[in-house]
Amino acid sequence: MKKSILLIAFAILSLTVSAQKSAEKAANETCDCINKANVPDDITNEDWQKILTDCLGQPLLTYYEKICKENKIAADQTQESYEAVGTKIGAKLVENCPKFMKMAMRAEENKTAGTITKTEEEVGKEGSATGVIKSLDKKDFYYVTIENSMGSKETFMWLRFFKGSTSFENNPLAQIGKKVTVKYRELRCFSPEMMDYVIKKEITEITFVD
Repeated sequence: MKKSILLIAFAILSLTVSAQKSAEKAANETCDCINKANVPDDITNEDWQKILTDCLGQPLLTYYEKICKENKIAADQTQESYEAVGTKIGAKLVENCPKFMKMAMRAEENKTAGTITKTEEEVGKEGSATGVIKSLDKKDFYYVTIENSMGSKETFMWLRFFKGSTSFENNPLAQIGKKVTVKYRELRCFSPEMMDYVIKKEITEITFVD
C-alpha cells in the first residue's frame, strides 16, 4: 500500500516538473534575448514592449503546443490561448530573470516621470551641482556626496531611477572619485530621527564630466 502511494506521488511530481519545463525553457530563451538587448536609460514603454515582443515571439511559437499540453490549455491558436501561454512564460520570467523586472520597472518609472505632477511633498526647487564623488553611503537609500572645486560638499538622495543611473546600479562604489554633474529636485520628507520634515535633494540625473 505504502509503495503504491509513493508511486502515485512520484508520478504526480513528475507531471508537475514536466509541466514546468517548457515554460521555463521558453522563459530562459526569452531572458537570454533580453539580457543581450541594448536598453537605453530613458527606455519608454513602447521601447520595452518592442524588446519583449521581439524576444518572446520565437520561444512562444516554439513551445506553444507543449505548454498548452502540459497546462491543459486548448491549443486552438486563439488570442486567449496565446495570452494564457504568455502568462505562464511571464511568471517564470518574474521568478528567474532579474533584467526582465528591472527593465519593466525602469520603463514604468520613465512613464511616471513624464507625467509627474507636483505634490505637497515636493518643494519644487530644482538645481544642479558639479563636483567629484567623495562617497556613497548606504542607509535607507544611497546618499551620494560630491565635493566642488571650492571644497564645499553636497549630498544627494538616490530615491528612484534617474537618467544616468545604470553605472551606479552595476557598481556604485566604482563611481567614487569621478567628476559628475548632478541634477536634483528638492523634496520635503519626514525624518523619524528629527521628528520633523526635512528637505532632501533627490537625484534626477547624473552626467559624467570628462
